[in-house]
Amino acid sequence: MRERYASGIDDKTAKQMIDLLNANLANLIDLSLVSKQCHWHLQGTGA
Repeated sequence: MRERYASGIDDKTAKQMIDLLNANLANLIDLSLVSKQCHWHLQGTGA
């Protein structure tokens, strides 16, 4: 298989990395939203 990335990683490795990064991104977004919700419950909306 032809290497298409400047770092020299192959397609299989790149796909695995992309899948892991996407999963981590989804987890971080979820954590951010949960933290925001908890903050609202503790602090109120500021009104």
